Amino acid sequence: MFPPQERRVGENAAKESFCQPRRDRVEKVDDYAAFGVRYYWIVDPEQQTFETFELGGDGRYVRPLGATGGTLEAIPGCASLTLDLDALWREAEKLGPEQSESN
Repeated sequence: MFPPQERRVGENAAKESFCQPRRDRVEKVDDYAAFGVRYYWIVDPEQQTFETFELGGDGRYVRPLGATGGTLEAIPGCASLTLDLDALWREAEKLGPEQSESN
């Protein structure tokens, strides 16, 4: 098991998640904080938004990064990761809503 400062959450977005953004932004947040998850991301291909959240010392999450396009080179929690959001959104559009929601 990872020490608390290294815990990460990977989650597959199900169709229901796209229909229930409150769940991702409110309900899951409490669960993640309770387990000490330091960072989590919300990637929304439909809205073309990428957000990172970081757990603060007070047990609340703050949003150190939000973006809709371009190349991200300093992602909190993944310092060596470079993410090209424009390319990501192009690939998501190729999948179309039926395929991206069923995966």
